[in-house]
Amino acid sequence: MLKTYLPEQTQRFVKALITLCILCVSLWTGVAQSSEAKLVDEYPVYQRAQDLNYGQVLFQYHQGNFFEALSALNVAKLRSGIQGHGQHPELVEGGLMLSYGMVEEAKLVFETLLTKQISLSDRNQAWYYLGKVFYLTADDKRSSESFDKVQMQLLRKEKPHLFHEMLYMKGLLIGRDHSIKQENKPLMLASLISQIPPGNLWRQYLQYNAAVGGLAAASNTNYEVVRSVALRDLKRLAAGLLNQIDELYSQSNDVGAGERINLREQCLLSLGQLYLQQGDNQSALGVLREIRKDSLLSDQALFAYSVAATNLGQHGLALEALTLLKERPQFTPWLQQVPYALSYLYEQMGETKLALQSYRVAVEHYESLQERFGRQAQEVDESRLIAALNLSRPLGDAKLVNDAYGMLNVQPNDYSFAHLLATDAFQRQVSELHELYKLEESLSQWASQLDSFDTMMATRIALREDKIQQTKQAMENQDAAHWEDEQDRFAAAINHASETEDLRFFMNEEQIKYAKKIEQAESSLALIPHDHRKRSRYERRLNRVKAYYDWWLSESFSDNRWQAVKQLRALDREMAEFNEYQAKLRSKLESDGGNEALAKRVSEGREQLALIRTELDQSLAQARNKLVALAKQDYEKQIAEAGVYLKASRESLARISDQVYHSDSAEKTSMTTEEASL
Repeated sequence: MLKTYLPEQTQRFVKALITLCILCVSLWTGVAQSSEAKLVDEYPVYQRAQDLNYGQVLFQYHQGNFFEALSALNVAKLRSGIQGHGQHPELVEGGLMLSYGMVEEAKLVFETLLTKQISLSDRNQAWYYLGKVFYLTADDKRSSESFDKVQMQLLRKEKPHLFHEMLYMKGLLIGRDHSIKQENKPLMLASLISQIPPGNLWRQYLQYNAAVGGLAAASNTNYEVVRSVALRDLKRLAAGLLNQIDELYSQSNDVGAGERINLREQCLLSLGQLYLQQGDNQSALGVLREIRKDSLLSDQALFAYSVAATNLGQHGLALEALTLLKERPQFTPWLQQVPYALSYLYEQMGETKLALQSYRVAVEHYESLQERFGRQAQEVDESRLIAALNLSRPLGDAKLVNDAYGMLNVQPNDYSFAHLLATDAFQRQVSELHELYKLEESLSQWASQLDSFDTMMATRIALREDKIQQTKQAMENQDAAHWEDEQDRFAAAINHASETEDLRFFMNEEQIKYAKKIEQAESSLALIPHDHRKRSRYERRLNRVKAYYDWWLSESFSDNRWQAVKQLRALDREMAEFNEYQAKLRSKLESDGGNEALAKRVSEGREQLALIRTELDQSLAQARNKLVALAKQDYEKQIAEAGVYLKASRESLARISDQVYHSDSAEKTSMTTEEASL
């Protein structure tokens, strides 16, 4: 099938939840400090992570957790940014938003990035992604303008997979551009196709689109020529795909082979329909029988096959195809017409009575179908729709499988919804509901995380009270008042000694020792009798020593006093620091230690969470209503389609009944005439 892109999903909640995620992470960080699949080739994420924050982003990205990757990226930006990667993280952020369906936000990122001074390579990729954003929002003009600013050779060299995808998108833009003359489009598309390597899936998609697009735009005058060209191109494409499928299977590449099988069968169905238009029913039978019976296109192929077989008069083959279709649950327009088509085939085969009975069955079938669809349309709700999807996991489960564009992998067990599931609108709505449920689960986790702060706050308060008591006891043990008194006493003594020029107060250690020796000498002299012959000589010597000592004290007074004042100043500084430390401790003891601010942040987080919950509940209700409305619209459409076939079946039943009635009347009249003649 043709490759499509997922339109944008719910966006404002994702932004709000990213903000809340940042809040929760920052709260946990503050507490810690105070306490002491398929997108691998889609976006440019090939550099080695030089920043741990960026490494976390890449880890979540490659795990397929795009919301977590976006959250980690925003948390890193909030803290200190991402270093060592230039503008590369912004390209990743825009690519993540694009893959998450946030098309408008991605556009803003790329437009902002293009206003900065960035490398030529990053600018080139930014223009590419901006063009893709406009392509996804169906802004063809701005998409083409953005693609025109991409340096093709540089992108082809650095990111060949992006280059090939861009050529595919440019090809579709050319097909939709009415300002380009139709006769010029084939050459332009051929030029784009030639730049994509043979066997590349983008090339094959573009080749198919070029063929069927040319048919859709062909005029009545040149339709036959265009159809012949389309037949040639589709046959070549189908043959090339078949060879490539065999090669891929030999390499055990089942995924690549499966994608090409689907495209080949689309080519075969288109070829069969073109052959039917030409009246070449034999060729139509040949290509249509190659489509698998379990293919997504098998219903249309079987019906086209029955038409070709009927035109060839091979009623047995037509009957076999229609009987096979009749046995299948009838949930598409192709299958709803099967009972009528089967009755018509019996009529063409000349089996009038079988046709009459078959038309009666068809009338009853379409009547019951209308009644059932009407009843189901009244009873349909979200739970029935989700049950019909037959999901492997509940909606909102992070492990629920989806593709690179958010489409869920579903295997419906209620075929009434199978045709609805094929529509992009329904798939987009289911995907959006899935994302909203995922966000609801994230909100529950964050609410639990915020609730854990209550226990943490109680623990912090208890620990703080314990610490306060220990600190107060330690401050009491320090006896700050005693040391302040001692400082004042010491300062007063120094000032008094300085004013009275008390030489002995400022003695240094050496002088104090010398004074003690003099005292010892005086004590010894006092023990010598006064009539001792040497006493006078000892007295004279001691007096000379004392005179020298007094002179020494006088000479060193200034220096000794300065040393004492210097020590006093040092003590003043220490006491000032001690007092400042004491004041800070008292201030800390009187404050709440930041608990109030933290509690306020938690409270604000709860308020924001409550606001987001309210908005999310509203969006969930809207998404559910839209989903149910789509289902009811589909039921109404199916009721209308069944009504068309019901009307045709009733008219045919009346016509065949009238024929049988007249035939029986003629037969009875003939028998009566024969009996009368006898």
